[in-house]
Amino acid sequence: MAERLGDMTTISWVDMASGVFEMGKCGWTTSGTHFRRSMQVADQFGERKNWETSMSSLGNLKRVEGLFEPAKACSDATLAPARDRISAIPSPGRKWPPARSDVPEPAGQSPHGLPHSERPQEKGDTNDNSNVVDGYARSRLALVDGDLTKARAGLNDAIAVVRGMSRP
Repeated sequence: MAERLGDMTTISWVDMASGVFEMGKCGWTTSGTHFRRSMQVADQFGERKNWETSMSSLGNLKRVEGLFEPAKACSDATLAPARDRISAIPSPGRKWPPARSDVPEPAGQSPHGLPHSERPQEKGDTNDNSNVVDGYARSRLALVDGDLTKARAGLNDAIAVVRGMSRP
């Protein structure tokens, strides 16, 4: 509907939300495509919040994939403009700076079968949202493999993270 109406703000938001949905069901390639399209549209039409949310979500996707350098680049790309906004508050209103779609892509394929929780030395570089997606992804991958025990364990891990959140 947003496409038919030419509502670019909504298209950017729908792509961002679709990326989160796809990430949760292990559609990581499709998820990244949605995040990048959201950022492209947001950049073109000045939707800074959608751009930053998509970039942040892309960083979470990269963490789930175990790609911590690209994830850090995504975090840096969202943190720098936020700091700029805070340090440049000349008036009661804040303006969103122009979006940047210059996060480098990693070389090679993503290790889709290796969620971040299987690399305990890197688990500390994740947030609750990433940990929920990780548990859900492990559960879904285990279901595809027919391993109900691992599927339940992944789902239980995700549920435990959500239970521990003050505002899930």
